[in-house]
Amino acid sequence: SVKAGDNIDEMLGVPGVDLFFIGPSDFSATAGYRGQWEGPGVADKILAVKDRIRAAGKQCGLLATSNENLIARGDAGFRMLGIGIDGSLLLRGIHGALAAIGRDRKITPTLDPNDPAGSQSG
Repeated sequence: SVKAGDNIDEMLGVPGVDLFFIGPSDFSATAGYRGQWEGPGVADKILAVKDRIRAAGKQCGLLATSNENLIARGDAGFRMLGIGIDGSLLLRGIHGALAAIGRDRKITPTLDPNDPAGSQSG
């Protein structure tokens, strides 16, 4: 959460805590961007928290949204990388199969209950 990010220095002082795992969607929701993976400015805040964690000699991780994102997160210094959750892994497999037969389409998931279209485009 944003509050946890604001208090990261205190949390870094807790004995025996060596790893912090950030949820970008949760962080974004607490920053006022519910339903967005990383709302405006959230990516920079997450990187700043990661930098504080790494400077303290501790490890930091988070979930990746795609294979490309997995590589980018590793390059950015995150050392514990979640390759995805069950739903996202399933969707990646489905997209790959549909792309192989020329029938893939982009979907944009949302957690916003006020989005009647389900953010599907394509």
